[in-house]
Amino acid sequence: MSEPHRLARCAGAGISAIVGERRLLGEVAERLLGSARDAEDVVRETYARWYAMPQDVQEEVGWPTAWLVSVASRLCCDRLNRARPIRGMTSIGTKSPVSSRPN
Repeated sequence: MSEPHRLARCAGAGISAIVGERRLLGEVAERLLGSARDAEDVVRETYARWYAMPQDVQEEVGWPTAWLVSVASRLCCDRLNRARPIRGMTSIGTKSPVSSRPN
């Protein structure tokens, strides 16, 4: 993509350009999480983070689509990490007894 065209796309990353990525974000999140409901939560959180940024910071983002996908992917990873049980911990957060039997 030529530099002037890329800059025009970035400068024109208004609400319609950002909202136009909703389907892509949903597909990425659903593929990573395996759940449409969880994917929708991630998409909403991704947009919340985008719109929480000041306008001048949004304008500094070189490629808004890449930023949105990166944030959505990281949010998915965070969800997956929170859902995975930590070895040696029970569901209420206490350490489980360690077996004295050798393997």
